[in-house]
Amino acid sequence: MKTYSRFAFLAALLIPVVLICWSVRTPISAQEKAAGGKIKWEYRVVVPDANEKEMQTQLDQLGSESWELCGTISKVTGQSSTSPKGGSGSVRTNVSLIFKRPKA
Repeated sequence: MKTYSRFAFLAALLIPVVLICWSVRTPISAQEKAAGGKIKWEYRVVVPDANEKEMQTQLDQLGSESWELCGTISKVTGQSSTSPKGGSGSVRTNVSLIFKRPKA
């Protein structure tokens, strides 16, 4: 009778723990299922156009091709003025956008 009571007690403790762990597990995306759990990505680097309207068109096109923004790179070039009188030097910031999408 004691063995049955211990078994019932352990089962009563373990079943809720298992159910809680099962319910909070990380869902697997459809992409991960299709790739056997590992997604292979392809990347694309884009230097955006200074014209806002053309940049919007380019971003819409990339989105329709399943590209998603995953990072940016900013590069500052030029010199700033160190003159005691002030003034500005020639400084330029170039931005590159990094996109990714699952490989087909």
